[in-house]
Amino acid sequence: MTTTVAPSSGFDKEVVKLAIGMDADLIAIMNLHKNSIFSSMTTNYEQYIITNDAKIPALVVNPIDLNTYGSSVLFS
Repeated sequence: MTTTVAPSSGFDKEVVKLAIGMDADLIAIMNLHKNSIFSSMTTNYEQYIITNDAKIPALVVNPIDLNTYGSSVLFS
């Protein structure tokens, strides 16, 4: 596993540049807006990643709040 820290300015472009360099098939980002998946598209960096110039597909994941430690989505 490799970790790369992208600068806060130009974050979206750095993520796409890294994905191109790794020949990535998919970019996954987390939707941190609780009310709607569409609210994530109003943030500029998320919108750029979803509609990136390299045409790499983007997966938007909604977080699930598990109230207890050790719980699983599959085995509750």
